[in-house]
Amino acid sequence: MNYSFIVSLERFNIRSGKPETYIPKYTEPAWANFIDSKILDYYQAKYKYLQRQIFPPKIEFSYTANVTYLSQMRIYNSPGGNMTYQNEIFPWHNNTVVFYDIDNSALLTSADFMVYFAHVFYKNQSGYHQLQPDFDLYFSNCYLVEMELIYSEYYGPLHSFMSTVRQTVVLDQNFVPIWIGIVAYHGIS
Repeated sequence: MNYSFIVSLERFNIRSGKPETYIPKYTEPAWANFIDSKILDYYQAKYKYLQRQIFPPKIEFSYTANVTYLSQMRIYNSPGGNMTYQNEIFPWHNNTVVFYDIDNSALLTSADFMVYFAHVFYKNQSGYHQLQPDFDLYFSNCYLVEMELIYSEYYGPLHSFMSTVRQTVVLDQNFVPIWIGIVAYHGIS
């Protein structure tokens, strides 16, 4: 799915070209703003292209995804402080989004999606909306999809770049995204 229309971002954050339609060349840095199949295809093709060069850079490319079906789930922004889970105390920041399995009274995962460079949206009857810092949402019969994309090229101490995207999507029973959280980290030297 192309998340551009939901999060109002283009696929790539690039230094040149027209970002709305532009597919970056393999020889220029391009940072992903979210994860979809075109982003994955681009980085995989770029990885293979650069590996075939006479002097290839040191390249890291990885993508992981996990899917969990939940009959009842709660997503909320933690008020901060400490949380006790299975007799362990975890420190929470006030920007920690908690994903909780209501049926099993279990913490599924947490992430810092409420930082200034993150994008968090939910869908209701009128469309997609950006979430405010305080929210407490409940979903039923849904899928929690956690993804992470890491891509980096290292040419030397002063010549490298990296793009890391952590994305969590909640899909309803019809596989329509109803909650989206994206944090993208970009760097260049």
